[in-house]
Amino acid sequence: MTLAPACFAFKWDGAAAAVVLFAIPLAVLITTLTLWLYRKAVERSMRASAGERVPVDSPLAPQASAVPPLQISVSGEGGPPATARMQESRAAMRELSRAYALAGFAQSLVVTVLWFVLNDVEFRPARSLIAWLPYAWPIVLGLMLTATTTRRQRYAMIGGYFAILLIADAGAEAAGLRYKPGFGELFLLWASVMAPPTLVIALLSNRAWRSVGLFALFLGVALSLSYQLGFQALACLALSTRSSVLLGSFDYLLWSLVLACFASAAWILARVARRYEARRTSDQMLVLDSWWLLVTLFAVLFQLGTSGLMAFTIIFAFVAYKAVLHIALPRLASSSAAGTPQSLLLLRVFGYTRRTRTLIDQVGQFWRHNGPINMIGGADLAASLIEPDELAQFWTGGLRRRFIANAADLQSRLQAIDSRRDPDGRYRINEFFCHDDTWQAVVRGLAQRSEAVLMDLRSFGRKNRGCEFELGLLLHEVPLARIVLLIDSSTRREDLEPLLQSVWSRLPDTSPNRSLRHPALQLLQAADERATFERVMSRLFACAERGDA
Repeated sequence: MTLAPACFAFKWDGAAAAVVLFAIPLAVLITTLTLWLYRKAVERSMRASAGERVPVDSPLAPQASAVPPLQISVSGEGGPPATARMQESRAAMRELSRAYALAGFAQSLVVTVLWFVLNDVEFRPARSLIAWLPYAWPIVLGLMLTATTTRRQRYAMIGGYFAILLIADAGAEAAGLRYKPGFGELFLLWASVMAPPTLVIALLSNRAWRSVGLFALFLGVALSLSYQLGFQALACLALSTRSSVLLGSFDYLLWSLVLACFASAAWILARVARRYEARRTSDQMLVLDSWWLLVTLFAVLFQLGTSGLMAFTIIFAFVAYKAVLHIALPRLASSSAAGTPQSLLLLRVFGYTRRTRTLIDQVGQFWRHNGPINMIGGADLAASLIEPDELAQFWTGGLRRRFIANAADLQSRLQAIDSRRDPDGRYRINEFFCHDDTWQAVVRGLAQRSEAVLMDLRSFGRKNRGCEFELGLLLHEVPLARIVLLIDSSTRREDLEPLLQSVWSRLPDTSPNRSLRHPALQLLQAADERATFERVMSRLFACAERGDA
């Protein structure tokens, strides 16, 4: 069979660009629809009754015996010194960031070398260093995720990178190190090879969409690519054979190929979910791997027009990234502190998604090197904290199995809390999804198993009746030394402090706080982002240390 001339007119760079341009809006559609449906499903299940109320003694039951008065104060600055566990967690965070930076350096170095080879540019050390800078941009993105805790730090890191890029550009122009003269070429190179993937990451991997967006993107790429290649292959075969049967069944064959590719992509994503459930990867590893893979694929796309199929050799850059991580992460895990993990229970005023998400991310940067974070799942954070295995369960209709429906479910879930580290040495955030008649028992079970409790009471007011139960439970069943209450100017202290006094006045005889001669509770006032973070973390680690004593 002789191939038709049209078979040789296929343009790889144009086809690749078309795949990306189609995949991005498809990914946005899949992500938006998935997260909307997921939130609605969580809201329905939370409002629904489990059919069996899990009994829990009310923490607000009146008691006859008197208790010493509770002294409530507000702490606006300062805090306890960093404990040994906090310093170990900070060091572990830095070591993990270095491992990712080293892996990113390997990827960007391979891309730079291949760029010189594929474009037949003379290799010179100084010129290579300057050319490497644009390709090193994802290292900055990775450090922003793994090594920063405040927006100011992230902005400073971005500003520092572009300042270095500007200095290098000016230096290259002054020293004549370019293979083509012209000030601003370094920025043009960055805009060509790094701006497109950065925009895609900003769109589909922002904090609100990160858990679904990149999965949806690779699914969209698979569908778009299968359609493009399937159409070209079938058209080439039809033109070459002039088969009427093939022409008549063209659409059926094409969509069969697309469906087969979709099934294969779904199988791969399900395999990723199983690897995550088996703790062979972590949420942060998946995010950063997706970013570097995306950057690598865009580098291939950028090079296709000039190098043809040879551009696919750039895939070896991602292989280099994974190889470095494969070596670095086990060593990092083996050098991590071997102490008993300390659990943190995080409670909050529901409905303030962005603020709570920021708090979880900031606290998690340190605490997840020390122990797991447990929290009650809710519709406000459901989309942001959805894990790969939960996403797979939702897509297959198994979301209700994540909800605690009765006392047996509760005991099973509490006993099954996995306190093992992920391969990157971090612990996980454990969300407990509850029905309307099971959440109180879940809060009680988690509080009893936590070394420290952080309750975000910003925007608290009389309308927050669920917080009233939680505050009562904490004061009655958790030592005051383990509790951190976070407030700010939006907290109605005229509602909060009388409630705390009322709850305290009914302290049961079995409470661990009964023995306190001078009970005192400090409210932690949130102010400057960095100062607040440092005070919250030092207080939480101090609480956990006192709890272990």
